[in-house]
Amino acid sequence: MIIENFRLRHHLPLWLAGVLIVPALLIHLGRMPLTSDEPTRALVSLEMLLSGNYITPTIAGEFYYNKPPLYNWILAMFIHYSDGIPEFAVRMPAVLSLLGFAASVFLFTRRYWGKTEGILAALMLVTCGRILFWDSMLGLIDLLYSWVTFASFAIIINNLLKNNFLRLFVGSWILAAVGFMLKGIPSFLFQGISLFVLMLYARQWKRLFSWHHLTGIATFILLVGTYAMLYSRENSFSQYVQVLWDQSAQRASSGKGPMGYISHLLLFHPRMLYHFLPWSLLPVALFLPAIRKPMLKHFTKSTSDPNNDSSQNDPRDRVASMLLLLFIANISVYWLSPATIPRYILMLAPPAFVAGLHGVTKYAGIKASTRFRGIAGWMITGLLAARILVNVLWIPPRAEMLAENRQKKDALEMAAITGNRPVRVVGSSWIDHVTLVYLTRAKGEIIRREKASFESGVYYLADQQRYNSLLKTSAEKPDIIKTTLIRHQQETAYLIMFKPSPP
Repeated sequence: MIIENFRLRHHLPLWLAGVLIVPALLIHLGRMPLTSDEPTRALVSLEMLLSGNYITPTIAGEFYYNKPPLYNWILAMFIHYSDGIPEFAVRMPAVLSLLGFAASVFLFTRRYWGKTEGILAALMLVTCGRILFWDSMLGLIDLLYSWVTFASFAIIINNLLKNNFLRLFVGSWILAAVGFMLKGIPSFLFQGISLFVLMLYARQWKRLFSWHHLTGIATFILLVGTYAMLYSRENSFSQYVQVLWDQSAQRASSGKGPMGYISHLLLFHPRMLYHFLPWSLLPVALFLPAIRKPMLKHFTKSTSDPNNDSSQNDPRDRVASMLLLLFIANISVYWLSPATIPRYILMLAPPAFVAGLHGVTKYAGIKASTRFRGIAGWMITGLLAARILVNVLWIPPRAEMLAENRQKKDALEMAAITGNRPVRVVGSSWIDHVTLVYLTRAKGEIIRREKASFESGVYYLADQQRYNSLLKTSAEKPDIIKTTLIRHQQETAYLIMFKPSPP
């Protein structure tokens, strides 16, 4: 009876978490207007649906180079079947990606540590502050990309332990191709670093020059090359890759000079520690002497001798060492990149959490590890309950206060005003993607740019600079029909129409 009561108390929080996770992630998911990078992702997807062109992404009818199209294909499907609820449809792929990501963390962790630790690790991912109170609320690429990248980590580790190198290389390079089609160049970084450090760790670095690895690389080239061939029929693929490279290279520059770079180096880890609370404290526990000394002992033995008896007696030590290597090697690149933001490294949270969980549950002592599991379960339940309160009490008033809410209302009014008449963007006017995405969806047509002639009877969107230029250069002065804001530049955008010429 005592044992059964203990098990009930031990597992009750996890059962409660299972009940709370769905309302925590879904209540008012579509209440806030599209914000952050959501409008850009949604606009590209909408234009795919309207044009029928799914190969060469566009914004305002012009080629869009900043991201490959895979996420937009997924998003386009959700928008197509959304039945007029674009915000919910835009965010649902991210929620499903988070659940899939958590399921992968559970399966990987359960394989080596058992069911309870697997559930804890998965729920720690979902309930770390950055994901629970930000990324899971937005329809961005990063959760799906992080899931794909973590799955690659798992394939490498699982097959390295089995010496199944063909499956290791082919499987990880297939996921690298998926990652490239989601986000571009960073997939090469994760793939190259992860393979290099783990092969060195296992003393299998010669496998990097084997036919198994060449087969994996060939698979990647085949998958990405097929898309490149299709894209090249419409536009320059080399230009596309160049922009993707420039986007990645920008992260290595702070734009704030040497002091900005030094500030980033000093504050990076404290900031990341804050963003991933409370579970970012788990890796910190590895510095405690009672945990650090035995962990370091097994880590160094496993690194210097992969066939060491102590590592084989408990393979968890070796897996934890691999996870730490993956985390340290990959996080170091982002530490040196001042433009890094937390959502770029979501895939590195589970390796850090699981390695820390291993240190606490194995080396902190039976009483301490049992107490930790119980406390962690209740903390997870409390965090999910807090997210539900945020959904109910904070999101509705927040949605009304956002500048994007005004932009959404203005765009819908513009759609009503313009009716069946076309709307164009004047030249290179900067119009926020929030305005464009809601106007595009309401009108059911692509809002294209017009750089040459302007006609009467057609509505145009212009920013302040282009509107002033039209006043100076156009024979016919445009009438202002409605205004909206350009949020990032704190300026005004104008919906205008040129007067018909007198008979």
